[in-house]
Amino acid sequence: MAKMSSPQDALQAAGRLRRAGQVAEAVEICKEAISRFPFDSDLLNTLGLCYFSLGQAVPAAQAFGRAITISPKAANMHYNLGQALEMQDRWSDALPAYRRATELAPTEEPPYLKLAELLITHGKANEADELLTAGQAHLPNSVSLWLVLANARVANRDASGAEQAYRRALDLSPAAANAYGFWLQVEGRLDESFEVFERSLIENPKQGMTYYALIDRNVGPEAAALRLTQMEPLVDDPDSSEFNRLYLFYALGKAYDQAGRYEAAMKSFDRANEAAYRLHNEGRPF
Repeated sequence: MAKMSSPQDALQAAGRLRRAGQVAEAVEICKEAISRFPFDSDLLNTLGLCYFSLGQAVPAAQAFGRAITISPKAANMHYNLGQALEMQDRWSDALPAYRRATELAPTEEPPYLKLAELLITHGKANEADELLTAGQAHLPNSVSLWLVLANARVANRDASGAEQAYRRALDLSPAAANAYGFWLQVEGRLDESFEVFERSLIENPKQGMTYYALIDRNVGPEAAALRLTQMEPLVDDPDSSEFNRLYLFYALGKAYDQAGRYEAAMKSFDRANEAAYRLHNEGRPF
């Protein structure tokens, strides 16, 4: 391995290797460079990212921690440290790392989202609400912040506050319709939820989960046949994600069943299960 004449050379070489999937080699490049340039925080941060890519959270956190001692005001390094700590289930240690990232970079979304979701998960939804409300002073048009704020308010059983947040997110982006629609269903406001889902399909007619939500209602053979004309052309859409395809196949299965086309329904359910396996279980031990 050739020695790098500067930290920048090492960073560029490590970057090329990471992009090529040669992460272990990138680690060695970083370690060799750090031995020569031990106070370069970018090298340490890149080393941490390489370890993180390899699923090695402990050395990743150590590298990020060393980088922060050199560059204590680098928000991205605090954020990276939070992720490495969270990967170790050290959520109480991850909280201050994410919080410091929000303080140092108040116009960046990811630290707010990570911190808020962690707070909600661990029963601190009130703190998440306060955090996101403060964050909106810097990011008033962040759809993601409004949606996570809605989640925090749902956790707090604040239905009116949650609806306010969902509606604000929907005003900003039609993409928020699904989250709002599913919440309306949980609240038992089914007719309203179906109206929201229908409007969402007008904006984006390729949403498998939205079709699933609509077809989950027993619409009858004629309405199911009409819905099939919308969904069938989407089956082979090359731009469709695996997640979207999963729900599209489930929706197709339900629509075929309601239309009396039972063999087609079973084939669609089989394809949905195959997609679910690829998405959630492939490569895992039985």
